[in-house]
Amino acid sequence: MALAKVTIAEFTELALCCPANQTMLIVGDFGIGKTQVVRKVAKLLKLDCVEYDCTHLTDPGDILGLPCIVNGRTCYNPTSWYSPDKPVLLFIDEVFRAVTEVRGTLMPLTLEQKIADLKLAPGSRIICAANPPGYHGYEGEVPDAAQLSRYAAYWLDPTFNEWMDNAKEIGCHQAVID
Repeated sequence: MALAKVTIAEFTELALCCPANQTMLIVGDFGIGKTQVVRKVAKLLKLDCVEYDCTHLTDPGDILGLPCIVNGRTCYNPTSWYSPDKPVLLFIDEVFRAVTEVRGTLMPLTLEQKIADLKLAPGSRIICAANPPGYHGYEGEVPDAAQLSRYAAYWLDPTFNEWMDNAKEIGCHQAVID
């Protein structure tokens, strides 16, 4: 998987200027601050950050909401964070570890910002994150070219100083920083 390497500062700048309807993907080793950079981007954009960890999603209903019948038609009761009027930054972590059924639900979400028949509020953004499959023994689905093409994808490669600043900012134990 050949992606452009970017620092935290570069990714943040890219995320701020990326069109809202373009899903972004950051790939990088575990523990480098992917989650923290997404939370920082949400703050800079003044958006609530809604986080999904794909390792905890076992059923499409975890994203779609519970099904119900309205006028003889199956609809879905959206999850509690959803609003057609309030934009959010939807953070989908461990996207390469999603089970097959959940991956199918993520496709229209990452391509069209739709959950079932519901569109995310205008101005909403989606950022996905993943550790690279096979890297340091990490397990996960290797994305095919079609999957990867739906993202503005980058390899997050923080500088030493960025990692240190991030570790201090999130309150990492001093022994780890040392």
